[in-house]
Order: sequence, then structure tokens, then C-alpha cells
Amino acid sequence: MKTHWNISRLAIMVAAGIGLGSHAAVAQNSANIPILPKAELQSRVDQIMNRIHARAYTATNGVTRIAYAPPTTSDFEEIEKLGPQAITVLSVYLDDNGDFNQLTAVKFLDALGSSSSDVVAPLQHAAAPEHKWVVVRLAAMDALARTKTPSSATTIMQMMTDTDPLISQRAKEMVSRGIVRAPN
Repeated sequence: MKTHWNISRLAIMVAAGIGLGSHAAVAQNSANIPILPKAELQSRVDQIMNRIHARAYTATNGVTRIAYAPPTTSDFEEIEKLGPQAITVLSVYLDDNGDFNQLTAVKFLDALGSSSSDVVAPLQHAAAPEHKWVVVRLAAMDALARTKTPSSATTIMQMMTDTDPLISQRAKEMVSRGIVRAPN
């Protein structure tokens, strides 16, 4: 059975950078990351997220256009400077009513994934069927695959039977291409 891609879904996925390696992970030395008070950490992450959210809105001739504004290199660098301590704050955005905020949080967790296995549980949450926007779920799957942990592999293998055909197809592709292997 062939899956027919809806052009608008594909356009959203391309614009969101799903499966395209939309950012480069930057190595971190956790010894150089100052531990911030929770309120300051929350404030810094909120400022970054609000700045990105504001870029999603453009007005021309009185008409407001809303389009996903991906994080910039500078945004990624700011989050990566915060290091793994930002994971808890970013995880809250996974339950945000704004799909764009959810997607951005997944992208930031993905960027932090190379330095911390603590991103696995939040990414598993983002990949779960409760998240209705397939783009968020696909981005979370891609990020989980990059963590290369046994629990990520188990999650993706379970998604091969997901009720959303795009999710199950992507999980099957990951397994068939050897991107994800069954844990030993």
C-alpha cells in the first residue's frame, strides 16, 4: 500500500525541517555551564521562546500572516549555553496549546540531546499519540533516533503500529534503514 503525501503536509514538514537535519548540534562542556536559579532559567527560556513566537507573525496591508518561524542559530546557541538544566523548562512547552511552541521545544531538546540523555523522556512524551500535530510527533521521533538509547529505540519500534499512517511509515523506514535497531 502506498502512502500518498498531502502536499500541504509535506510543505509543513519541509518548512519545519523534519528529517532534514535542521540544525547542527554544538558540543558542550557542562563544567562551563553556570547553574542558574530556577526563576532566571525559566525567564531566559521564556524570552527565547517568546522571541521565536513573535517572528511567526507578520503583517502586510493589515493582514496578519502566521507561519512557523524556526529557531535561528543564535537561538540554538542560547539554549545550548543553558545546557541540560533547560530540559525541564523546555518540557513544559511540550504541553503548550501552541503547536509551534511544541515543535520549537522538540527542536531545542534535540539540540541538547547530544549532551544529555535526560531528553529521552520528554521526547517520548512529544512523540506520543496525545500530541495531535503529526509534525511535532515526527520531529520527536527523529530526535529520539539521534539519542541512540535503548529506550528510544523501543519507543520508535512501538510506533511502527501507530494509528497515524505517517508515524507508522516513518518508524518502519527508520527500522528498515537501520537508523533504529532493536535493543539487545
